[in-house]
Amino acid sequence: MQIATDTVGAGFVYEIELDYDSADAAWQWEIDILDGTTAHEIEIDAVSGQIVSHEQESTSDTEQRVDLADPMTYDEALQLAIGEVDGLLRGWTLEWDGGRLEYEFDLMDGNTEIEVTVDVETGQVRRE
Repeated sequence: MQIATDTVGAGFVYEIELDYDSADAAWQWEIDILDGTTAHEIEIDAVSGQIVSHEQESTSDTEQRVDLADPMTYDEALQLAIGEVDGLLRGWTLEWDGGRLEYEFDLMDGNTEIEVTVDVETGQVRRE
């Protein structure tokens, strides 16, 4: 997150994602930052920390800040998710969706990828 926020210089993080990019054959962070009316999408190589891309667009969208520690940490949310599906983690996202702040985990159960959502306010866990 520090690399992304240093790159933009202002604004706040409203979405965080870690996923494998098959085109680049690398794990990448995607950090979305809103700076006034400019939305920034920054992709960062998860191993080297190098910026892969930085896209900007004007927007009238209103977004809400996300925080990896409040009101639920990533580790707490992951434990709830693997309590639902005990599988290999393939990627995750933290974002506001439908008025709720949620972690979304992609977990492999055998050969099947299952999305498990954890509401950070209530601790409610759902399989998607």
